[in-house]
Amino acid sequence: PYWRGVLETEAWQPHKDSGLVAGDLQYTTAKLGRALTRQLTDQLAPRTRATPQELLLAAASQVMARCCRQSAIRLFVERHGREPGSAGLDISRTVGWFTSISPITLQLDGDQTPPSLIRRTKETLRAVPDKGIGYGLLRYGREANGLEVPAEEIESGLLFNYLGVIDQGRSSDCFRMVRPLQLNRSLSCPVRFAWQIDAWIGNGELTISLHSADSSDIVNKMLGVICDWLGSDAAEQSSAVSVTDFPLANLNDSQLDKLSRLLADKDAGKTEE
Repeated sequence: PYWRGVLETEAWQPHKDSGLVAGDLQYTTAKLGRALTRQLTDQLAPRTRATPQELLLAAASQVMARCCRQSAIRLFVERHGREPGSAGLDISRTVGWFTSISPITLQLDGDQTPPSLIRRTKETLRAVPDKGIGYGLLRYGREANGLEVPAEEIESGLLFNYLGVIDQGRSSDCFRMVRPLQLNRSLSCPVRFAWQIDAWIGNGELTISLHSADSSDIVNKMLGVICDWLGSDAAEQSSAVSVTDFPLANLNDSQLDKLSRLLADKDAGKTEE
């Protein structure tokens, strides 16, 4: 029921022409810079209680909503599939990725503030069962599991992949990157998605790249949105907290809003002793 709901929800996504191959795509990339990347990971992410993946997806959805004037965006999220305890599997003695790709639909409001956009993005991503690993099992085992094959145009729009910190834990005495990360493929390789956004942090810098059949300027606009968020005050950033940030507290939205107001008043010296 969850996956059917995501696929059946009316939402915008880029159109892919039939027969599209990698050689037809244009490649654009942009970097955030070390100082701003450090602000993103060490200040904005902790204050909003969001992961870099969630922040980047929120920025991407805001850019696309503005450019395309849509209230709902469907995209596919690629993950490494090595989530602890996914589907009850013990992967402790395995290596490599178990790549999973699954759809999400991000609902957007025209007057949505950055904190509310980040909050809604977090809630949408965290509601995905088992980090999306079950979608592929149902999708390709459809005869046994009953998930109908979605139309090709539904599974051909936008793919988002956050690779994380690619040089995390490296040692200069052991392994090191000899050249910047490049995501290459054969020019004759068929392309599944019309747009592919990849992001990673390497050498202390956030890099965002886009493969697409048009000259979209999404990556630079995404960095512009992130820079705007970095320039906001700490109180506004902290207002992006969600009930999903406190799973053990069993709070609802109204209780969290009341608690947030009380804490804000206390910080401002308005709380009576």
